[in-house]
Amino acid sequence: MNQASARGWRIHLLRRTLPLVLLAAAVALAGIQLLSMIPHDVTAQIEISPRHIAKLETAQIFVTDGSDENLVLSTVQFRFDTGHRPAKRLDHTFSLTNGDYILNLRLTREDGTQVDLRRRITVSGKMSLVLPAL
Repeated sequence: MNQASARGWRIHLLRRTLPLVLLAAAVALAGIQLLSMIPHDVTAQIEISPRHIAKLETAQIFVTDGSDENLVLSTVQFRFDTGHRPAKRLDHTFSLTNGDYILNLRLTREDGTQVDLRRRITVSGKMSLVLPAL
């Protein structure tokens, strides 16, 4: 094989291989981006202290976007009948994509007083959050 034919072979190989390598890299990057957009289950376990359980009327959990607190992404409200005490722990599962969020908890007592708790969370896959007793 002479030098001109070897050079021609390398150019031919480069012209065939380089586009395939670039295509594979683009597909891999697109796959990574798509995986980050898939929602994950996030379970919040909230411990309620005995001093709040006695007269608790409602507990509301809502999740807002970490950069725009006016954008509510998920919410749930637990209502408790008079005379029926709630469990010491409230569990709720919601779906979120990877990112930064603010988890808000609002407890309302029968007399109308409220206790608020805010936690900044970062979601990176399926996870559980355990919040200490209020």
